[in-house]
Amino acid sequence: MKSAIFAIPLATLTLTVAAQTGRTIPGSLSSLKALTIRLTEFREPVPPVPAGPFGHFLVIDRRPDTTRIGIHGNLPLHTHDFDRQLIFAKPADQEIAAFFNSHVARPGAADTAVIVLRQLWLSDTDPYNPSPEQYQAADSYTVRKNRTHIRFNAEIYAVRNHHYLPLLRIDTLQTTKRMTYSKLRSTYIGWEGELAAILREGADQAGAVFSSREKTGHWMSWDDIRRFNQTRFDIPVFDSGSLVRGVYTIFEEFRSNAPSIRDFEIQPVKGSFALYIKNADGSSSYTHQVWGFCDGRQIYLMRDGLLHPLRKDGNSYYFFGIDVAPSNSASPPLFALDDYPEQHCLYIVDMDTGRFF
Repeated sequence: MKSAIFAIPLATLTLTVAAQTGRTIPGSLSSLKALTIRLTEFREPVPPVPAGPFGHFLVIDRRPDTTRIGIHGNLPLHTHDFDRQLIFAKPADQEIAAFFNSHVARPGAADTAVIVLRQLWLSDTDPYNPSPEQYQAADSYTVRKNRTHIRFNAEIYAVRNHHYLPLLRIDTLQTTKRMTYSKLRSTYIGWEGELAAILREGADQAGAVFSSREKTGHWMSWDDIRRFNQTRFDIPVFDSGSLVRGVYTIFEEFRSNAPSIRDFEIQPVKGSFALYIKNADGSSSYTHQVWGFCDGRQIYLMRDGLLHPLRKDGNSYYFFGIDVAPSNSASPPLFALDDYPEQHCLYIVDMDTGRFF
């Protein structure tokens, strides 16, 4: 069965060049132990190669984080000993290109396809119901429609004589169907097959679009594509030398390093902290509906009324979530400090949309 993906025909791209720099902070994902995902060794049968127009595939990695492809959380033990950064055995562009050229490319076809990889993130965190009881014993199969998923965003072009024809943009959040968990070794039967299905269907759709747009479509230069993909990182929160203190009411204020509320305070509440906005009459009002705030040095994201410190790693931001408290226990704290006993919900912030994965 084909995976359900959302694909959009690519239009002409006209954006400006961006310079980007990033840094790795202590305690970032780079310090986590690695778990290798082998796309070229997925366990499901390989469908026959379709009669597509592309004899060769080239993959160019333009993700915010080119080091890893996702995160395996630490369920069900509630300890960071089992957090893992997910990686390929080879760099992502090489691993995905090898899959395309082994299982999708049609030998003898004259044209080449270029895939610009904008996002690839595999995760087993669920922002709605992070319950350790969802996980079963090792070697058992289960369906987890909300937790184990693949975030994939890519553009596909045809290339001929150094000119590029935009064919397709794939933007999907694909759930995986099967998972096994062991506290000694973590593997996900389903990730390899589901990701392979997404890649194959994208290539099939791009081939179909190519046949109809080959003579009438707008061919571009590589410089046009490069500028378009670099511009997504040309945002003040990355480029600014200092963070502006204040409250972000929406995600775009965070991206722009331009909080719209400057007068606020943090107050202790039952051993934790809460965010209060100053009113014109000098009083303060508690809020749990803003995007986040910055104290001038550290950015905090608000999610479901809880505040989480964002951790910057390259051109990505991450945060650790907190479990939903059981009904027979006290409510979770309002403020998640670095020394809080962080639990398994580890998320990446999509810097294009502000969503969490």
